[in-house]
Amino acid sequence: MFTGVAMLDGKPAPGVDVEVEYYNAQGKYAAPTEFHVTQVVKTDASGVFTVACPLAGWWGFAALTTAPEQVKGPDGAMKDVEIGAVLWTRFDALKPAK
Repeated sequence: MFTGVAMLDGKPAPGVDVEVEYYNAQGKYAAPTEFHVTQVVKTDASGVFTVACPLAGWWGFAALTTAPEQVKGPDGAMKDVEIGAVLWTRFDALKPAK
């Protein structure tokens, strides 16, 4: 299990989507469905999220939210601005005791 806290402006960020992905660089594993490639969890009222990471290797956690301001797009329409941060964490496999 991995537990983290998404922060925004130095404070916990409640209700934020956190995208979770396993870095399957060598294509060693096949996801059973497309929903298993990128999973999304939400932070709780304290900005906390918890995810089970069943495989050893690199896992990415991207906390994403929308900024209060918008920017003008190429078509002249106002567009939302996404704020995000990504944390990559490596989990090692357990080794047999000697």
